[in-house]
Amino acid sequence: MLDAQESGDTIVLTISSERAMLGTVMERLTPFLRRFAFSDFSKMKVVLRELLVNAIEHGNHCGAHRKTTCRIERVDHLCFRITVEDEGEGFRHDLIDMSLPLDPRRVENHGYVLINAFSDSLQFNDSGNRVTAYVTVAQDIPAGTAKGKNTETTR
Repeated sequence: MLDAQESGDTIVLTISSERAMLGTVMERLTPFLRRFAFSDFSKMKVVLRELLVNAIEHGNHCGAHRKTTCRIERVDHLCFRITVEDEGEGFRHDLIDMSLPLDPRRVENHGYVLINAFSDSLQFNDSGNRVTAYVTVAQDIPAGTAKGKNTETTR
C-alpha cells in the first residue's frame, strides 16, 4: 500500500510497513526531488532510507497492517526536512550512540550513524516513534566553475 500526497514543496507518503515498499518509495520520490533542479540527492535518500528501515523493522516490526508515514518538505533553497513516523511504541533515542564506531565491522546502530553523519540536525518526539532530520543538499556547480569559484582566465 502506498498513498502519496503532494502539495507545493511537500510530499507525504504513507506506506504499509513492509521492506518491499522501500524501493517503491524511492521511485515515487525521485520525480518530486528532480523538480528542485539539483543533481545529487544521495545524502537525503540515504537518510530517508535508513529512517524508513528503522520505522518498518524496529518500530512496526514489519507488520503490513501498520503504517509508516514520511513527509519531505523543502524548507529553504538547499535544506529539506524529512519526518518519518511509525505506529510502534517508540524507543529511548537518548541511549543511541550515533558516533562513528572505532571498529568498522561493527554493524549495530549503523543506520543512525549514517543518518547522523548526513543530517544537519535530528529531532525525536518524546516517545521516539517520530524522527525529523534536516538535510542540506549540495548546490550544483555551474559549468566552467570549480568548487563554486569562477575558473575562467582572461588574456
